[in-house]
Amino acid sequence: MKTAELTLIFDNMIRYCFVSVCIFWVSSCSISQTVPTTSTNEKNLCEQIPVGPEGINPHRIDVLSWNIYKGKKPGWDDDLTKLLSPSTVGLLQEASLPSIASFLRSQGYPWHFAPGYKSGKTQTGVLTTSAVEAYRKCTFTHKEPWLKTPKAALITYYKLEEKDVTLLVANVHGINFTFGVAAYTQQLRDLASIIKLHRGPVILGGDMNSWSAKRNDVIEQLLIELNLSEVRFISNWRKAFFGHPLDRIFYRGLELVNLDVYRLGSSDHNPITVTFRLSKR
Repeated sequence: MKTAELTLIFDNMIRYCFVSVCIFWVSSCSISQTVPTTSTNEKNLCEQIPVGPEGINPHRIDVLSWNIYKGKKPGWDDDLTKLLSPSTVGLLQEASLPSIASFLRSQGYPWHFAPGYKSGKTQTGVLTTSAVEAYRKCTFTHKEPWLKTPKAALITYYKLEEKDVTLLVANVHGINFTFGVAAYTQQLRDLASIIKLHRGPVILGGDMNSWSAKRNDVIEQLLIELNLSEVRFISNWRKAFFGHPLDRIFYRGLELVNLDVYRLGSSDHNPITVTFRLSKR
C-alpha cells in the first residue's frame, strides 16, 4: 500500500474516532440544547457584483455538489473537469486556495469563495462556480465550538433568462464537532434568515455534516420553515456517517429532472449531481 493511501486511512480514522468519542460523551451527559440568543456568525457580508445581462437557462439547471477533500488525493482536477463540463452551478466544499483558483481560471469559470480553515498559505472554504456570473453574494463564517476553526457558507444569486425571478444558491459546509446542536442550528438559521427574504427559486446544498438524528431534526425543521424539499438519492454511494448521508441538496420553486451519485477515488466524498428546471407553477 502506498504511503499516501496509508496517510489518508490514518487521517480518516483519527477524524471518525474523534467524532465517535464526541457522540458517546454527548449521549452520556446532560447538555443544554438551547440555541444561543446571539449569533455565532463571525462574518456575514453581502455585496452586489457588477454583471451583464446574461442569465441561467431556467429550463435546465445542472447542479454539482462535492467535498473535494482539499485536493489532497490525486486525480481531483481531472474528475472536476469532467463534472463541471455540463454543470450550471458547482458547489465545492473543502476547496483549497490557491490550487483550485488556478484550476478554475485556466478553465474560464466564474467563481466565488467563502473562507474557512487556514493552514500556512493554504486557505480552505466553500467555493461556488457557475456557467454565468452571479450578481450578488453573501459569505458566512462560523467557528467550530471546540476546535475554534472556521466553517464557511456562501449564498450566490443568479439571473434567469427571460424571467422576472432570480435563483438563490446556498453552498454549506456544516459545523461538525459540537456538544448538542446549538451551534449547528445557529449556523443554519443565519443562512435561513437570508433565504427567507428571497421570493424566487432556491437551491441549498453541500456537506451538511448531518451525522446524527438530532442534526437531521434541525434540518427537517429548516425545510418546513423555508418550504424546501429534499432530493432523495437512491444510490448508497454518498458519504455517510452512523448511517446518515452527509452530502445533500434541497430545493424549492423547481422541478426535479434527474439525479446521480458518482463513485470516485479522488476525494473522501463522492460527488452528487442534480438537474432541475424552473417550476411552471
